Amino acid sequence: MKIMRKINFIIAAIIALITFILGYIFSSSIKQNPAECPGLEKPLAKYFESKVIDNISAFASGQVTKISGRNLTLIKEGKEFTISINEDAKISQLIPPKEPSIPPEKNDIKLEEIKVGDKVTVGARLDANASLRGVSVTVLPPWY
Repeated sequence: MKIMRKINFIIAAIIALITFILGYIFSSSIKQNPAECPGLEKPLAKYFESKVIDNISAFASGQVTKISGRNLTLIKEGKEFTISINEDAKISQLIPPKEPSIPPEKNDIKLEEIKVGDKVTVGARLDANASLRGVSVTVLPPWY
């Protein structure tokens, strides 16, 4: 059961990383009018242009290397990325279960409780104005 949870987490992390990378690539070319961005795929520009889609969600994960105000710098596989965390972001810590058959719990914490060296997953939103903002942060147990 514990191995299955780790496998599921790894699969989710890979999907999140791919989503995050695509968001990062597109964020560098998104302007006020995304339909006019030459590097932006037409289907993505169409979504933002419709005004129905306000943002695109992505996930980032890695080890915290720097904390500056509400900005977290993460590193993963030698690549660093800094993301700003919203004031109203939900910040929690994943608590490992005492038994493998019990799912892990999350405890709410404050941003100030996150330390350099912590492994985290950040839920983020890419807005049409090219801002990538953290809307949730989960501190993972050291063995993740």
